[in-house]
Amino acid sequence: MITDDDDIELPNSPEWQLNIGANYSLHTRFGEFRNRFDFLYEGSYNSNIGNYNFTQIPSTSRFNYFLTFIPNNSDFEFTLGARNLTDDEDVIGAALATGPGAVGSNVIRRGREVFGQIKYTFGQ
Repeated sequence: MITDDDDIELPNSPEWQLNIGANYSLHTRFGEFRNRFDFLYEGSYNSNIGNYNFTQIPSTSRFNYFLTFIPNNSDFEFTLGARNLTDDEDVIGAALATGPGAVGSNVIRRGREVFGQIKYTFGQ
């Protein structure tokens, strides 16, 4: 029987999560530039109901940046962005296969990701 005294944590449930974002828009004669900077923090947590040390996921933090340009009198938006600016390869999942040949494995978040996006809005 599991009781409150067993100190069992729910899997995939960090105690703390924090998301902070800042936006800034600049209007020019060519159109609008929108800047967005994000900071995300997630505390450590266990990825298994058994609370094994091996399946403990360490805390992580990430920084993201996005720049969007919206030309005047246009239905288009152009975005250039980067996720995980610090290029950290964080552990985001862990698994433990039990039995005589017990094996453990981790899932690693990809490093820095840079992308471009074009958006068209219909019917304006």
